[in-house]
Amino acid sequence: MAVGKSILRSLRQLYYSAWLGWQMEANWAHPFEFITYSLLKPICHVLILVFIYLAVKSGDAKTGQFFGMYVGNSFFIFVNAIMLGTGQIIHEDREHFRVLKYIYCSPQSIYLYLSGRTATKIILTAVSTIIMLIFGRYALGIPISLFAINYPLLLIALILGILGMLAFGIMVAGFFLVTARHGGVLSGGIAGLFYLASGTLFPLTVLPGWLQPVARIIPITYWIEVTRRAVLGASQFEGLENFTSGELVGILVVTTLATMAASIFFYRAMEKIALDHGYLDRVTHY
Repeated sequence: MAVGKSILRSLRQLYYSAWLGWQMEANWAHPFEFITYSLLKPICHVLILVFIYLAVKSGDAKTGQFFGMYVGNSFFIFVNAIMLGTGQIIHEDREHFRVLKYIYCSPQSIYLYLSGRTATKIILTAVSTIIMLIFGRYALGIPISLFAINYPLLLIALILGILGMLAFGIMVAGFFLVTARHGGVLSGGIAGLFYLASGTLFPLTVLPGWLQPVARIIPITYWIEVTRRAVLGASQFEGLENFTSGELVGILVVTTLATMAASIFFYRAMEKIALDHGYLDRVTHY
């Protein structure tokens, strides 16, 4: 009975944190304007990449490399939304709304609070990804078939990927506890490093030799490859083509669990520093 009540309480905390996140994400505009913005933003984002690719490849967009690049970028937007979004919650609540210290005083888990607040970003990003895939299928001729997608593999990849990226986001949030709000520059830099080293934009074999081992320990590398295979049916980039999808999922499980454990350890260490030095209500005033 006590365990059931604890689970119910945790789910209630997660729900209300997610509800708060939705109110903060969607209350800045009229619903029609917000929906229009949500639809156009992912299309504009991906068109930039398409035009860059076409310029480099002299208009050749009917290759497996282009298909892999497009699908990889369609899913990589989860990384920016979750990792940067989770960290930014700390700065918003501490510096803008000035409620972070009250959240810490409340009887709830900070991990559930951050996860719930990020849930809205995950949902909106999922909609953006679907829009990008539909646009790629019908506007760019990318061979994505609704009936050929490996949905079980895609679902497993999404669950593991979101957990891994949320863990990275909690680490960023921990770092933001002890920094001024310009710390967002660092999280953007980390996301940029993941973008280059995860095989999203080009094959791992293009990376310098010293960077390839780093790329192979990042869970996002395997997540991008698994989602790409689930949607397109086969590997499109060199570097991980010798691994089966089952092996990639196994590696993704291990790296995700390791990242989650590291995120808790790192956040607690940063949290202790913040509490010891009184950073929970610090405002940088610029």
